[in-house]
Amino acid sequence: NLFPVYPYLYFAKVSERDARAMYAYFMSIPAVKRENNKLGFPFNMPGARESLLGWKLLFFGAKERAQYKYKPSRTKEWNRGAYIVQGLGHCGMCHTPMNVFGAPRNEYFLTGTFVDGYWAPNISSEALRSSSRLEVADVFKKSVLLNNAGPIAGPMAEVNHNSLSHLKASDRLAIATYLKTVVSRERIGVQEASQ
Repeated sequence: NLFPVYPYLYFAKVSERDARAMYAYFMSIPAVKRENNKLGFPFNMPGARESLLGWKLLFFGAKERAQYKYKPSRTKEWNRGAYIVQGLGHCGMCHTPMNVFGAPRNEYFLTGTFVDGYWAPNISSEALRSSSRLEVADVFKKSVLLNNAGPIAGPMAEVNHNSLSHLKASDRLAIATYLKTVVSRERIGVQEASQ
């Protein structure tokens, strides 16, 4: 039983083929001898991992376990972007607020939240309305926030450096295409409070 800090809620959406490819890649990397992180209270208590069975019943049901299904009413590019955002990219892990149990509050999907002391901004269609698809896609390559708001910092800087900046241009544009269509309930006052 893995704690939900591991993004299995999102990787469940990944195809079997991609999961096997990732596994093959990870197994090709030489092992590093490193002590596991020590868990703090209450996660270090006896039975903590077993308690995750209840968490899974509440927040990891059949809908959450289902692989991404292609939407025939949408373009190939849109579907590719949705697949990356919802699965491989696990963007909701940082850009979607979580409830007190560590499960995503999907009614606010991608509307932003704090992560490690940094604001992971709203990346839903409402927030990206004034930006073009190319401008959104450039964020991943150039690591500069939209509207010249400065360099990307915190956890997202690492994500861009180690991952998103290496995507093909077509995948960056696919992500932007999908993000510009994501409609979520807006959390009034959250962004204002963070500034």
